[in-house]
Amino acid sequence: MNIIKKALDSCELPNLLIFGYDLYTIRSNFLKILHEVYEINEPIILNHKKITYYKTNIYYEFNMSNINYDNFYEILLEIVTTKNYFGNISLKLIILYNFNNIKSNIQNSLRVFIEKYRKTSVFILLTSKYNSIQEPLKSRCLNIRLSLMNRKEKIKLVLNKERYELTPQYFDKLYSIHNDVITLKYSKLDSNNVIDFKNPEE
Repeated sequence: MNIIKKALDSCELPNLLIFGYDLYTIRSNFLKILHEVYEINEPIILNHKKITYYKTNIYYEFNMSNINYDNFYEILLEIVTTKNYFGNISLKLIILYNFNNIKSNIQNSLRVFIEKYRKTSVFILLTSKYNSIQEPLKSRCLNIRLSLMNRKEKIKLVLNKERYELTPQYFDKLYSIHNDVITLKYSKLDSNNVIDFKNPEE
């Protein structure tokens, strides 16, 4: 977490490749850190050339699943060809969420964008499949792994619960959850709800 914060606060902000087990947790944790570093306006939803994406005064965010790449490159070119003189920072932050299983030709094209428009833009790739990223793309980014809560951290969440609620069954469920947001919700459940609880994998 501190590495990401230092990178975002750096005058030489690098391109970032952030990966981990759970994509939703990666995104929510990264945006939380981003809001700690910058004062960010509420995102607006734009729909241009049949592509929906988010825009704030600091970043643009694209969900890379089921995206039309021809239209995407047109939109991306419009963003990266101008410098951000009036924003909080001069660089455009472009978040590519769900960067999983992206084809090699698409990765090659993005590598060209990253190299060519380094003076105007910083790319932030969020993925749960690190091995699907090509080495040339990895080498142009600072690679950071965001880990999920470990067992010790999960136990701290439930120390305020009554002893009778902390059954082996409760902990089995708590340890089986691989999403920090759901872990937090589950840690607040009372023991009566434990039996019926299902995590997304189940």
